[in-house]
Amino acid sequence: MERELEIRVGDRRIATNDFTKQIIISALTGLLKPLKHVDTEKNIQITIGALKN
Repeated sequence: MERELEIRVGDRRIATNDFTKQIIISALTGLLKPLKHVDTEKNIQITIGALKN
């Protein structure tokens, strides 16, 4: 089953090739899978806020 990946920094969409996309998806799902009550088969949304001074 193939997943979609969209990365945005600010309003700018960051392009990824298939290899990069699969590495990022595998890494993130691998980190989330051991967490309790996390179903990695569902849509995953991660937001990283801007640095604060």
